[in-house]
Amino acid sequence: MSKRPTLQSVADAAGVSPATVDRVFNGRLSVREGTALRVIEAAERIGYHGADLMRERLRAQLGERNERYTLGFCLQKRADPFYQTFARILTETAAYHEPERCTAVIEYMDELDPASIARTLLSLGEQVDALGVVAVDHPHVTAAVEALHAQGKPTVTLLSDLSAPLRAGYIGVDPRKSGRTAA
Repeated sequence: MSKRPTLQSVADAAGVSPATVDRVFNGRLSVREGTALRVIEAAERIGYHGADLMRERLRAQLGERNERYTLGFCLQKRADPFYQTFARILTETAAYHEPERCTAVIEYMDELDPASIARTLLSLGEQVDALGVVAVDHPHVTAAVEALHAQGKPTVTLLSDLSAPLRAGYIGVDPRKSGRTAA
């Protein structure tokens, strides 16, 4: 007969201290949401009896916010297997922890001229709270990013960076670091 999972076994499975598991379990002090979710997932994975209670307490803490986010992603070439897989991963990731709080809207840009990309960004910006885009660096695209910024819609570039000064960030390989590594 196997032993019942303990706080220590949850801590080991989550890679955190037993004190962190205790704080998540009892709703004491603040624990970052990502860490709390990691603890809860580990507890569920190993069959810890308090996993449901931990999730309910976290929901109660976060429920006060009860915010919904819609993330828009402008990707290239609908028929390209890479972008199909990327879209699937983005959609699954947005819905992974709390599907009622975050959804992803995917738009494909089969026409890759800068004016068309800018129109797609602005159109998608009307439906979402924030955007991620794979696009060419062009003044039309920069103008769209600036217009979205003025509307309070942060835009993050994906895979390749833009020179748009008002973009919220970039997620991808740092070309300088990868060039240095290659050298």
